[in-house]
Parts: sequence; structure tokens; C-alpha cells
Amino acid sequence: MSGSVLIAGSTSTTRIKLASEFQSASYVVLSASTGTEAAEAIASQKPDVAVLDSALALETAPENRRGAARRAQVTLPPRETLCQRLLKGQPTCPVIVLCNSGREGRPQRVQALRAGAAEVFSKDVHPSLLMAGVRRAIRGHIAAEEASRTEVEGRALGLSEAARALDYPGKIGWIQINPDRNSPILSELKGNISDAIIPISVDRVMRAVSQSDPGVKPMDVLVLDAGQPGQKAAQQTALRLIPEIASRSGSTHPAIVLILPQGFSPLMAAQAYDLGAAEVLSPNCDLEEITLRLRRQVASKQRRDALNKGMRKGMRLAATDSLTGLYNRRYAMTHLNQVLQYPAKPGLTHAVLMLDLDHFKQVNDTHGHATGDAVLIETARILQANMRGRDLLARIGGEEFLVVMPDIPPGDINTAADRLRDALAAAEFTPPGKAVPVLRQTVSIGVAAPQPGGPHPQAEDLIRQADHALYRAKAAGRNKVAVSLPARLNPRKRAGLVTLPPRAVSAPA
Repeated sequence: MSGSVLIAGSTSTTRIKLASEFQSASYVVLSASTGTEAAEAIASQKPDVAVLDSALALETAPENRRGAARRAQVTLPPRETLCQRLLKGQPTCPVIVLCNSGREGRPQRVQALRAGAAEVFSKDVHPSLLMAGVRRAIRGHIAAEEASRTEVEGRALGLSEAARALDYPGKIGWIQINPDRNSPILSELKGNISDAIIPISVDRVMRAVSQSDPGVKPMDVLVLDAGQPGQKAAQQTALRLIPEIASRSGSTHPAIVLILPQGFSPLMAAQAYDLGAAEVLSPNCDLEEITLRLRRQVASKQRRDALNKGMRKGMRLAATDSLTGLYNRRYAMTHLNQVLQYPAKPGLTHAVLMLDLDHFKQVNDTHGHATGDAVLIETARILQANMRGRDLLARIGGEEFLVVMPDIPPGDINTAADRLRDALAAAEFTPPGKAVPVLRQTVSIGVAAPQPGGPHPQAEDLIRQADHALYRAKAAGRNKVAVSLPARLNPRKRAGLVTLPPRAVSAPA
């Protein structure tokens, strides 16, 4: 995974050292030496992750401000730390805080976690572990953004209510990898955490996560305890279990927490993060830190479950097309409005594609509506298979489809449209009751996208531009792509509509 990272710290040597490590991993590095610089860089440059030195991340009000308040006999409220300010509301990127080592760093770690830091490491963290933690933090932030966007869209569609704060006891399954050894963490936690801690065997946990054993309730968090020293076999077993648990069919996707012994290998911890562990702990962690980490994973799982439960049925009924299973016009417009509320990342843009099957009325008239329905279903499958995972495909009319492509390089838009057109033109359709394919179907596509860094368009304006481009593609003979793009995004002609001829396709049906 590559992207951009902000490194913020008051010590130049630390920034230079970290910058070298991230650049060697192909990250674009931004730098800040003060809290103001860090906040401005996050707001303007939108890095994928911010790595802050604890001295900067946890700084509070300057002494001169507090001194003036004392002289004026005024009581000031506690001032937010930089970490709290950056993570207030809807943070634009996850924050990782580098704390001091040993006992001196323990209160810093707890303070950073309470402020919402995605991860805390010691300042002497191994580069491989730091990079794995960054990757895990970015994945978690993307998942949280998508969940938040889904929740907002659900409320706009009337499918769910505003999320309520969830803070009730959860279920933590505790797997003692070596059952012959007692866990010091488990004995300390009992009585200090509100969640139910349930000792469970490996076999039973596999049945629990796949919901194949009614007698075992789904867990919010699974702890793989391999924290006893000198048990390398147990540690390897725990690593193997992480992807096994995550990949089980019908999994309820509990958060996985791995406990490794004190002085564990940083490479093993890095591997655990990359395999899907949400947290990696050791017995020398402060009890308050362990509790905080477990509680935030329980809360996150409960929020995901509540969102899924409240949205799943309503989304199916109100937001999808019953024939193709794609999203419908109502959902697509809500989604597009949400996408356009967020500026595209630097150098990228958001694109809209309008697609219309060519001469589709002839298919219904000649072969019947059952064949027409089969063509629409297969068309949806083909288009979906040739799109990015983050793109949205919707059926918005009889034979009309809409594609929303957020954060796409301008030079890739034409290529994506060509790929959809070519994939459909190359397909053969078999009508119901026929043994061999007898139909070919082509599509005309209209494309529109705002200029990177330009004014934010309204969804209706972008749809109208793509629709006009689609008419141009139809008028040019069908089975073509017409692009309505700003001049800077269009390498083939000046601003306006450009018709791209097909490369090698069959005649329209």
C-alpha cells in the first residue's frame, strides 16, 4: 500500500529519519514542525495518515496563556491537545502517535488512545512494525468512512435513524493458545472491564464465527493469547488462526486481538497486522491501555452490527432494482450527492458514466420481454465485473445504467469507459430456452467529470452533462463513448464533446 503520510514533530532529526523510511516504502512524505503546520497540512493536502511525535500530539495550552489567566484570576477550561483537535468530529485521516519508551511513555500511550489515535508506538519502533501499523490504520479509516457514508445515505433514504451511542457490555472470546499456561492479562482484566470474557477453545470459536453452532453466541472480539514467553509454536498457531477466522463462510467478523510475549519479534507483530489483527498487545502493556484497546474494538463491532442490522433489509427493498440486483436511481443519486460533498484527492476527480443499450427495443420486440430481462441481468453482471470495487453501478431506467467513479485519475476515465463498452460488445447472450447464443448487444456511453481543483458541481449538473454526451454517442452511430470533460482533462481535443470510435466490436444488435 502506498499513499501520502504527514510526519509531524518538533525534532528535525526524527522527521528526517521517518521520512527516509516512508519514502523507501513509496509514500509521498509531508512534513510539519508545529501543531499549526500539521493541522493546515492535513486540511489542505489530505494525507492518508499522520504520524505525530507525542511531544507535539499531546501538547496543550502555551504557558504564557495559562500565566495570563492566573494573573487575571480566570479559570480556563482544559485546552484540547493537537491529537484531540485533529480527531474531533469526522477526522480526515487516522493519526499514529509515537511515544516515549518504558514507564515514561505509558501515560502518553493512554492519553493518545483516549484522544482517538488509531495506534501508538514507541519512538524506537521497528520500521516494519510501523509500516504495518500504518497500513492497518489506513484500512480501518477507509472502512469507518465507508460505514459513515452508508449511514448518512441510509438516513437520507429514510432507511435508518441517526446512530445512537452504543456503550453496553460486549462479548470477548478468550482463546488460550497454550491452555496449560495461565494468562496474567486475563486474571488482571476480570473485574476491571464491563464486557463478558468467555474462555473458548479453537474448535468452538471456529463454529461461533461461522454461526454453525447455535450454542455458541457470536463474539464481538476474539483474543488470541500467545503471551507466554518461550512458546514460539503457540505464537505461530495464533498467526495461522487470524486469516482462518476472518475467512470463514458466514463469519460475523469479530475484531481479532493478538497477545504476544514481552520482547516479541516486531516482524511477527507486523505480520499479524497484515493478516488482519486489529490490535497487537503484550503482557507489559498497562492494564488501562489494554482495557481501552479492547473496549474500542467492542464498541466498533457493536456499531457495525447495529448499522448492518438496521440497514440491510431496508436497503434491499428501497435501494435496489428487483430485476438486476443493482442499485436503483434513488440510491444512485443519493450516493452521487455524498461523493460530491467530498473533494477528490489532489490530482484525481470524480466521474459519472451514463450507459444506454443500443437498439434494446428490438430485442424485446423480436425475442420477447423474457429475453430482454435476461439481457439486462447479464449486462449488469458484465459491467460489474469490469469496474473497480469502489465504483457504483445502478440501473436507472429500462435499459439505462449509471456508473459513479470517485477519486479516479483523469487519464483513466476514457480507459474505464472503453473497457465497459468492449466487454459488453464481446459478450454473447443466450435467450431463455435456447441452446446456443444468438444475440449480441452493444452500449453507448456518455462521460462527465469536473476539473481537478475546480468548483464542485451539483449531481444534477454532472448527470445532465453525461446525458448530453450520451446523446452525442448515439448520434454518432452508437457503440461509442462520448466524453464531456474540461480541456485539461481531455488529451484528445479542446474542451467539449469527443466521440471515441470503437476499436474492434460487432455491429449493434
